[in-house]
Amino acid sequence: MLTDTIGAVGVLLLTVLVVRLICFLVLSTLHARGERRALPYQAVYPSVSIIVPCFNEEAVLENCIRSLLMQWYGDYEIIIVDDGSTDATASVAASLASAYPAHVRTVSQANGGKARALNEGLRHARGEIVVTIDADSMFLPDTLARLVGGFTNPEVGAVCGNVKVANRAGALGLHQAAEYVLGLNLDRRAFAQLSCVQVIPGAIGAFRKSALMQVGGYSSDTLVEDMDLTITLARHGYVVRYVSTAVAYTEAPETLHGFLTQRHRWLLGGFQVLAKHRDMLFNPRYGLMGIIGLPYFFFGPLMIIVGSFSYLALFASLVLWGVTDTIMFQIIFWGIIVQAGLLLWAIKLDGEDSRLLRVAFTNVFWYPHLVTYAYVRALVTFMRGERGTWKKLPRLGKNVAIV
Repeated sequence: MLTDTIGAVGVLLLTVLVVRLICFLVLSTLHARGERRALPYQAVYPSVSIIVPCFNEEAVLENCIRSLLMQWYGDYEIIIVDDGSTDATASVAASLASAYPAHVRTVSQANGGKARALNEGLRHARGEIVVTIDADSMFLPDTLARLVGGFTNPEVGAVCGNVKVANRAGALGLHQAAEYVLGLNLDRRAFAQLSCVQVIPGAIGAFRKSALMQVGGYSSDTLVEDMDLTITLARHGYVVRYVSTAVAYTEAPETLHGFLTQRHRWLLGGFQVLAKHRDMLFNPRYGLMGIIGLPYFFFGPLMIIVGSFSYLALFASLVLWGVTDTIMFQIIFWGIIVQAGLLLWAIKLDGEDSRLLRVAFTNVFWYPHLVTYAYVRALVTFMRGERGTWKKLPRLGKNVAIV
């Protein structure tokens, strides 16, 4: 009886996975074709202000700024906002501003959090377009031009870029790199095709300054100010585009503790955003963001949780109870094959390293279970009414491009 139940759940999950595969393949392909037809740059290049919020970023800040100084773009400024750092961040920032006065300015404030730092940078920004980048990230030389090229349509209020993991050594780094290609960027293509992108990541985002001013800038209400702002822009009717060719490389956590800390903040902050904007859930007034975008942010991870526990139950039935029902092996096998197929397509669309495909055959044994743990932990924290904190991760200076 138990094996029958586990098998039925497994078949259901596999069916959902296949349906999801088909939907994301179709939508991501349509988005990719649309990108190929679109012009990569626009004829007029507006002035741009790049804001780099910093708190204890001495190990990564110089790599970030030097990548910005190499941009193939004419009219731009870089505003480094030191959010009360206690390390040598202020000294590094001052040195860069002194060496490149035509492009780099520094602003300092008492520690008040990332949202306040971004708003302080916005207050000093002169550009028509505001670009934000995390200090542990870096742009490729054409990234800024491609971001700005996304504003050809006057209805576009913001443009989201393509985030890739720089430090891929080791199993955790490799799995995160694959997750970014599949779980973030392929998904983002699909949601962009439906005009309901939920998150413009802090690592790479561009905004019309007028749109930011209209919605009041960044909010400190949640732990994920980037998602909060994206949903707020959608609430006000702004279109968000995704430009896959605008690439930023970011430094990912290299320890399990760092990874779980990061995911706890992301997921807890996501719950806070859902609570703050709960009136948008399933509300047709807000278009597909209300009908699909926001609900998926909740049900997508929930599917990972159910899938994780189901696979654990399958393995337990095989190992602990000696059940060798063929259907269970088939569920595990075809689940891996479907995931590998989706990852292969994502790698092809993104022009990524084919070696990432290796994780498709090991992922199911451990990585989703880490995400499940982080999800459940964040949900419990949220249900308890705890706000949570940022818990700054140590920087390693590995924000470099993969060539």
